[in-house]
Amino acid sequence: MPLQHRTQLIQALARVETHAPATAMIAFVDLLGEEIDAVEVATEIEVVAAAHLPAFTMVTATGERADSGNPAHYGKVVGITQVEVLSGFIATLVTDTEVTNPSWSWSPGDVLFLNGTSISTTPPASGFIQIIGVARTATTIIVQLQPPILL
Repeated sequence: MPLQHRTQLIQALARVETHAPATAMIAFVDLLGEEIDAVEVATEIEVVAAAHLPAFTMVTATGERADSGNPAHYGKVVGITQVEVLSGFIATLVTDTEVTNPSWSWSPGDVLFLNGTSISTTPPASGFIQIIGVARTATTIIVQLQPPILL
């Protein structure tokens, strides 16, 4: 994403007394833009898949398919897969970003929970409750893991 105020930043830098050439100031502003873009990128976490992980599955820090009914998974859910990952391979999980799955059919604004091993609008009745995000559209969710609550 390019800086929206790139020209104004360059003009502001030009007013600062410096011996740096204009090309150096432009390079600085461009580098600043790249750094800002890097901060805005989704959080990615790599784990070794402990078992087969289907696409769009919540996963623990130990590479297991997260299960709200498993007390050992409490506090260990770290992200969602976007592609299928076979056991023993590296799974790149994301959080704090939008994820799109054409087969989802959420209602915008739906609060989404980990319920068993599935993502659901219904919170689980046992184990732990964890909000994993909210639906932005029918096929896109904003993944924002909330702290789990033991039941």
